[in-house]
Amino acid sequence: MKYTLTFFIAILYYISAFSQQPTSEEIDDFLDQFLLEEDEDLMNELLETTKPKHFLYTSLNFNSNTYFAGRAGVKSQINLSPQITYLHTNGFWGGVSGLYLDNEDPKWDVTILSTGYGKKVNNSRTLRLSGSYARYFFSQSDEAAFENVLDIGINARTKNKFIGTSLNFSYLFGEETSLQATSRIYSQITLTKKASWNLKLRPQISFFGGTQDVETLFINSVNEQESTFANEFVIFNSKFYFPFQLTINDWDFELGYLQNIPFETGIENNLPNLGLIQFSVGYFFNI
Repeated sequence: MKYTLTFFIAILYYISAFSQQPTSEEIDDFLDQFLLEEDEDLMNELLETTKPKHFLYTSLNFNSNTYFAGRAGVKSQINLSPQITYLHTNGFWGGVSGLYLDNEDPKWDVTILSTGYGKKVNNSRTLRLSGSYARYFFSQSDEAAFENVLDIGINARTKNKFIGTSLNFSYLFGEETSLQATSRIYSQITLTKKASWNLKLRPQISFFGGTQDVETLFINSVNEQESTFANEFVIFNSKFYFPFQLTINDWDFELGYLQNIPFETGIENNLPNLGLIQFSVGYFFNI
């Protein structure tokens, strides 16, 4: 752990010392396109306004509580997720991220390597297609039912960027297999825009579903209760997220409230809703 942290700090020092920094507006546009997938295709603009074609984005995300598959955990716990992402203005990206859980043993839960490609496909630049692959390395082998994820997505928005929607399909495989889908509707509201900083509100609602073994109870012919399992596609949960995003020069900050609402499946009942605070800080490098 000590050597990993030392390497991470050394990489950040090298980049900050020898890289030319982009402008605040370019950072804001970059975050819209590559990280949030909500804004217009800015790749050509980036090519025209900045000589380098390579970018690096580092971030740290904090959540005040944790849920799994749309359900609240047995115990309340915060989580941290550091991330380093390399991007090219042609739409290619690759990165490494991880997850720290404060009430688990070991506390470092998983390391994720991912890569993908995305591009706008229509002349009005309002429709975007993307694909990605992710490899999960779990700290505990008994969690490794799904170690690989293939994802394809489509994202559409209005030309004025006020409202948009996205749909993603994922194939998970490893020791087991599963199909998952995520649907999202979002908005982007610019509250303040200055030369070196801007503030936006990005409310969104999303739905998450997938295939899983669902348990059902029934009464047999001798009046005894039995259960059966069937692999079905179910909706796990919906999420309402209300974040404020502040971009200042090379820094990006986001603070929001998330309300998670689980949907009961099979014999589940009285599942609690979960509200939590999310905060992230990121720094943008032009390399």
